[in-house]
Amino acid sequence: MKSSFMLIFLLLNLASKLISASELILLNTKNARTFASSVEEGSASYFATDEEVFYEQPTCFRSSPNSFDADMLNWLVVDLGSVIHNLTEVYIASGQNQESDNVEVFVTTYLGTSAHISRSGNSLIWNSYQECGKTTSDEHSGSSATVRCTHPLDGRWLILRRKAPKPLSVCLLAVYVTKSKLFIIIIY
Repeated sequence: MKSSFMLIFLLLNLASKLISASELILLNTKNARTFASSVEEGSASYFATDEEVFYEQPTCFRSSPNSFDADMLNWLVVDLGSVIHNLTEVYIASGQNQESDNVEVFVTTYLGTSAHISRSGNSLIWNSYQECGKTTSDEHSGSSATVRCTHPLDGRWLILRRKAPKPLSVCLLAVYVTKSKLFIIIIY
């Protein structure tokens, strides 16, 4: 009995010495493949991932203000290239005179074919995606917002959506993943 107690005490003591540290890393999304429910004239879906924020030139993706999918949504899909693990945070800058409120962010591993998502006006299968969260105007301003996922997500496709009547506008998109490190400290 005494040796069992000592073993449990030793294990608890060792467990209390485990330290976990996390590091936020910016994912490279420059020129990632993108698809959108609609695109405003003079804009392009890839403007969301071109890493340009000069507002006087057409460097922002904007959905068409009068064109929504069958669910009355505007959406933007970003192909992250492969399955990304521990997606934690998404920063969205919407540009001058554009709001970032009520933009929902989703992540999924399986989306469908590019032929399916490139047909303008089609709805996506929303209940098959993992919800990261929803924007609210944060400490930056009304034209930018940070969405922190409730827990780290894995997926290849990042999807942003906004309900009518407001169009979706993205000038800069930053996607962050968490890299965790586990350190074990042994004290003699």
